[in-house]
Amino acid sequence: MKKLNKMWPAATTTLVAITTVLISGILQAEETIYDDGVCTLEGPSCGEGCLNLPARPQVQCGYNLFIEADLLWWSMYEYGLEYAIDAKNITSITSNINKGETVGPGNDYSWAFRFSVGYNLPHDGWDLRGNWTFFNNSVSDHVRPAHNGGLYPIFMTPDQDLLPVTTNGYVEKAGTKWEVELNIIDFELGRAFFTSKFLSLRPHIGLRYTRLDQTYHLHYDGGNLLDRQERCISSNSNDFWGFGLRSGFNTEWELSNGFGVYGNFAYALLHGHFHISQDEYIRNKNSRQRIDRLDFNNRKCVGRATADIAFGLRWDHMFEGDRFHLGLKLGWEHHMFFGQNQMWKMMNSYQPAIHSKGNDELTTQGWTFSARFDF
Repeated sequence: MKKLNKMWPAATTTLVAITTVLISGILQAEETIYDDGVCTLEGPSCGEGCLNLPARPQVQCGYNLFIEADLLWWSMYEYGLEYAIDAKNITSITSNINKGETVGPGNDYSWAFRFSVGYNLPHDGWDLRGNWTFFNNSVSDHVRPAHNGGLYPIFMTPDQDLLPVTTNGYVEKAGTKWEVELNIIDFELGRAFFTSKFLSLRPHIGLRYTRLDQTYHLHYDGGNLLDRQERCISSNSNDFWGFGLRSGFNTEWELSNGFGVYGNFAYALLHGHFHISQDEYIRNKNSRQRIDRLDFNNRKCVGRATADIAFGLRWDHMFEGDRFHLGLKLGWEHHMFFGQNQMWKMMNSYQPAIHSKGNDELTTQGWTFSARFDF
């Protein structure tokens, strides 16, 4: 036991020495790998301040300009656009909704595009970039109830002159058409830099302008609310434009042979303006007589937010002696525009100020293929 106690100090000293040597060797190896990796990606000489070297594609003897074109295959959603409740079985005109489900316009995919142009500044690897995104989408839907069923209209203003308040009003046919036109212009100041051998970040700040115009047309026919030759038409427009600050970051995760993964996020706060217009009338299909029931306009200034997120695969290649750069991306994008649906649903015709409003979000999402060329 005494011999064992005498061995403890020597063993402890030896263990500490070995651990110190191993840790020092590992740290030195990691530093060498990191420096060599970053320098290989950026050039043969690190120079002063090797950490956070620029990670942007750097062409030789070029103009430091780049252009990027994106082909978009997107769809859109918005809450609060349900236009009817499809009741499967109406036992009496005073019965409650039986086995009902809401009916909305749904969504559909359409082509869009985005065009970008940028300049690599000589100062510290910064870059300037401008983007223009254009997206136009149109969705149509119509519905008829099943046998012994009926449609309870949601966007048709209730009117006690049409039916007593104790009677459930329904129609036999309903349809809608929803159209959206989206324009986004972004200006960015950013800097892409390496945080490790295979990971780079690009924080950016800038400005965003958004123009988002919606039209929502509906029609209702028949039932006990309308005569067979009558149709109720509701035409609504929900137009928004806003300008404000935007910030975010892009990430690139290098794999091998020019391939990698990217993930981007950005958030904007906009000073915005809404113009809401709603028009409702009943038209006789035979006599073409029109009975106006609602003519409403609303203009207001509000603050609104937008969020952007993207994820996908990328490939980069330098050619002609690093004179040019080509980058390709294939990914999925999701964009959210908060509080866009400002259309009113009137509760009755005698007190038109009583209404409901969803203040719901509009989202666009879909596939994106982009090609970038640096020269």
